[in-house]
Amino acid sequence: MRSNITKSTKRLTRTVKNYCFILHKVWMVAPKYLIMLIIIALVGALLPILPLFFMEKVLNILVNSSGETKDYYWLVVLLLMSGLVNFFGNFTSGFRTYLSNFAVGIVEKHINVSIVEIASSTDLRYVDSKDYFVTLDNVRRSLGRRWDNLVLAPVNLLAHMITLTGLFLILGSYHSWVCLLVVIGITPNVLVQIKSRGMMNDFYEQQLEENRKINYLENLLTDRRFAGELRLFQINQPFIRMFEKLLDVRHKKVNQLRKRELKFTSFASVLSFATIAVCQVIIAYDVFMKYLLLGQWQLYTGAISSISFNLGVLFNIIANSYEEELFSNVLNDFTNKTVTVDVSKGEELKCIPNVIELVDVGFCYPDCDDFVLRHINLIIKQGEKIAVVGLNGAGKTTLIKLIIHLYKPTEGKILFDGVDTSTYALKDIYQLFGIVFQDHSRYAFTLKENIAISDMRNIHDQDRLRLAMQKSGVDQLEATLPKGFDTYLTKDFDKDGVGGLSGGQWQKVAIARGFFNDAPVVIFDEPASNLDPVAEYEVYQKLINLSGEKTTIVISHRLSSARMSDRIILLDKGTVIESGSHEELMKYGKKYAQLFQLQAEQYI
Repeated sequence: MRSNITKSTKRLTRTVKNYCFILHKVWMVAPKYLIMLIIIALVGALLPILPLFFMEKVLNILVNSSGETKDYYWLVVLLLMSGLVNFFGNFTSGFRTYLSNFAVGIVEKHINVSIVEIASSTDLRYVDSKDYFVTLDNVRRSLGRRWDNLVLAPVNLLAHMITLTGLFLILGSYHSWVCLLVVIGITPNVLVQIKSRGMMNDFYEQQLEENRKINYLENLLTDRRFAGELRLFQINQPFIRMFEKLLDVRHKKVNQLRKRELKFTSFASVLSFATIAVCQVIIAYDVFMKYLLLGQWQLYTGAISSISFNLGVLFNIIANSYEEELFSNVLNDFTNKTVTVDVSKGEELKCIPNVIELVDVGFCYPDCDDFVLRHINLIIKQGEKIAVVGLNGAGKTTLIKLIIHLYKPTEGKILFDGVDTSTYALKDIYQLFGIVFQDHSRYAFTLKENIAISDMRNIHDQDRLRLAMQKSGVDQLEATLPKGFDTYLTKDFDKDGVGGLSGGQWQKVAIARGFFNDAPVVIFDEPASNLDPVAEYEVYQKLINLSGEKTTIVISHRLSSARMSDRIILLDKGTVIESGSHEELMKYGKKYAQLFQLQAEQYI
């Protein structure tokens, strides 16, 4: 019992905090609409009470009238006033709906934009962590939803509390114990609703992992990227059965909760109706015994019915807030606790560094204690051609992400000409590097935008665009497109987009993107990994030649492609174990020579 009370108290505390969080968001983006909503809510909270007094007077006049004309006139005035109050109530309700929809739209836009801004500026170290993935997955599902419950719940809660205060004052003028009896009778029904919503909220929290599986399978079975293999391997049905089984399990769990809720709700409803009936009978007795007028019967019974209704609505708002609690908690944590990076913070980097140096650098992900890289000491001089090689999982791509400052070292430091790079603004550091990732992005935009996205400030520089396309071979693709480089490469934004580019064609687009920003340091992260060794060698040779005097770093797990570099860095188990030219490393006869000989034997 005590644990349930403690849990409910904590949940109520979180709900209040979430309301404050949402109201703060509303105040930030739409303060005048929030003020107007509160004023209208206060006015609307008092309006339902006035007709009770009017109808009390009307009934008393009808029962006790002596037939005089003045009684009739007074009756008409009261009815007109009641009608005006009802009209004004309907008007304020409509105006309140208009304002709330407008405010909700503004807040919805602000929060959705905030979510994508935070997601796009999150420290990349955290992006790959499990906790961040779970949080972002939950938040992403909120995009496009309606925010009425979250935004309007605090205002509606305030309005109904004011209405209830007035109603209890009316009923208290009859007998205070009747107020207590009404509360006792209605409270079990309300508590059952709150408990039920809390149970559903707990269920949805526990169901997050299963929901991700369901969503993944739904995407797998409907996404065109998987359509070919699913049909070829004839594995649609196993996945469909898995999808159906997960849905059945979820449906059974929900149904069990609903059955349990129905039992308690039925009992609480009977108790609530019985209590109200008892109160009405007591008031009817006083009217029958002439202790009360008939108008007072209308006033007090109307107050009881309104209390029952408003209490139900009030606690229903709180109960609904529990259903929103999971999302609002996640949203609150995401906006306040996500580690973001301010790329403008720091000193301006005024010149291209002659030396990039890694000093005892180590790296591990935030949610993991195991180091991916450790004790990395490396010097890269301007104009050098360097190959970073090693087996899969050696840490090659992680090393590159540290060099280009997408990752911040867990230990050690990176220097530009002897100066710690943490003092420089990241936006300046990023401009030093042009990179082609192994898992390069394929944007649903035009060919020109896909290339120029590495330096959008120069998107209209056609000479640079043409040069990048020539270096990468994309100019041959551009010649076949209906609108040249203004052709959309997918059909997401243009139904006439080409779509269906091969992996090799997308690879050339990514290489053109790496050349377009004309950065002093060019990095190729296994851009030809899907080619045979001979073709890969030719691609690397072409890329190194095209990079000219730029500092060039090439990543490969095939050692034959590294021979043309000035220096080869061999990574193994997250650390540099050998460094030198191909000839030097072969002369040493260590790990590099062994791997090179082993790979060479595979192609003899």
